Amino acid sequence: MNRFRFVILLRKVFAEFDISGPSLIHGSADGPMYGLAHKTGTNVYVPERVGMGFDDEGHRMSSEDEEEYFQLFQGDAGVYAKALQYSLENWRQIPAEKSFYDFAVTFSQSRWTDLDDTTAESKRKEFLQYVQLWGAFTGEEVQQSSLKFFWCEDCLEEAQNGFVADTYEKIIKEVGRIAVEQKVIKLSTRVKEIHVADKECAIRPRLVTADGEEFNFDEVVITCPIGWLKINKTAFKPDLDARIVEAIDNIGYSHLDKVLTVSNSFGTSNGTNVIPGLDQISTRFLGDERTV
Repeated sequence: MNRFRFVILLRKVFAEFDISGPSLIHGSADGPMYGLAHKTGTNVYVPERVGMGFDDEGHRMSSEDEEEYFQLFQGDAGVYAKALQYSLENWRQIPAEKSFYDFAVTFSQSRWTDLDDTTAESKRKEFLQYVQLWGAFTGEEVQQSSLKFFWCEDCLEEAQNGFVADTYEKIIKEVGRIAVEQKVIKLSTRVKEIHVADKECAIRPRLVTADGEEFNFDEVVITCPIGWLKINKTAFKPDLDARIVEAIDNIGYSHLDKVLTVSNSFGTSNGTNVIPGLDQISTRFLGDERTV
């Protein structure tokens, strides 16, 4: 909650901190963030895609190959769209162990059939490596991405990533404006119990702090880290439904580590790959030791 105050006050109080820098708006053009950007006069635009692909030895792909792989992945008839549709229509019958990558492998087998075997296999290999870039974007290996529930990926219709050239500064000010004006922000206040309203709304949502204060609301919106939620399920009163508890216990948010120092022997230990996904990168490209 202190971070909220830091963001709202911006550089007025914490002048030594710089929160400048562009960012992105993920979602459809008619979403609330685009509306706030327009209302506050924030400069947002959607840049044209400029493809730049490299193979596993660090060689720049031709623009033709990069565009071909892009269309086969994210085009209207690409593997991503087909996997979404297949998952949506067949999720009940799809085995739990089936992954998006498995689907992509099958998809690739029907491509480049007019080429000689060696060239076709080389193209399929490069395409499947291109597919694995989706894992770097989502933070989860495509081999671990469930095809059964892949339809859940289709959460934004006509999605586009808007580049916020002016930063979020004016948007954040507008979002927090009413709370700041009304002076209703409670900082450094830990909520201990969350009493949920009943279905008939006869009982309003109620929050109890660690200091024993109680607050009643018409509605409560709660955001909390998954890790906190896993170890604080008893904070909700009455107890959460068993199905919700099971979902919380099993939920995860993949792996988003981005920096890794490697050497020529990286990724293998006694012949076993210990860094999944990185075996696709040739050590000739990495050299003796690089940070990627």
